[in-house]
Amino acid sequence: MKKPRTKRVRVTVSLPADLVRRLDRKRRKGTPRSRIVEALLEEADKRREASELEAEIDEYYRKRATEEDDAIARAAGKAAKRLQIDEAVPKVRR
Repeated sequence: MKKPRTKRVRVTVSLPADLVRRLDRKRRKGTPRSRIVEALLEEADKRREASELEAEIDEYYRKRATEEDDAIARAAGKAAKRLQIDEAVPKVRR
């Protein structure tokens, strides 16, 4: 599905000759440079958004893992306090 056409604003940009040559190599016959630049900018924006989302997801799981690790450590500490490892074990009479 094509995106609806939005209002265009004319902008003038000066680019190094090498960059213009690379831009022209990406063009198909009849495709305006502005469309190529627009597509490249949109693609870069999508990559940036995906990267930001991935970073947010990583942070969420890192934080969650830390909270779970802390809870496990507290529970293990409480359980360890209840153990009688070095204390004398009462003898069982038979």
